[in-house]
Amino acid sequence: FFCFILFVALSLMGFILSRPLAAIIATAWPAYRSFKALSSPELDDDVQWLTYWIVYGVLSVFEMIFDTVIWWMPFYWEARIVFLLWLQLPFTQGALILYKDRIRPFLVSKSGEIDRATHNLADRQNLGLINR
Repeated sequence: FFCFILFVALSLMGFILSRPLAAIIATAWPAYRSFKALSSPELDDDVQWLTYWIVYGVLSVFEMIFDTVIWWMPFYWEARIVFLLWLQLPFTQGALILYKDRIRPFLVSKSGEIDRATHNLADRQNLGLINR
């Protein structure tokens, strides 16, 4: 119910306000919370925010690939705000859920391929095959 109310309120703000607000919610607040987590002796908050950044990175790649389609989706930025809050809020544990259920199993199954690809790219860089 909370998410629905938030979604309706944000949709009234429109695209002009929703996109910058989404950027702030996606990066500024998590960056500050990550800073606070690194300053605290507890490890739970470190795990929460590191997991968030992994999920956010996957989301960013997804958005980059499907940018043309996303641009035309009505209320995308408002839905993105609700999704980002779901990822971040400690009582929803959204980032941890998504990481454990989807992202981690995928990365574990593909880690050898990813490691080889990044190693090959680094080798090419060291050989001067990629221009700076």
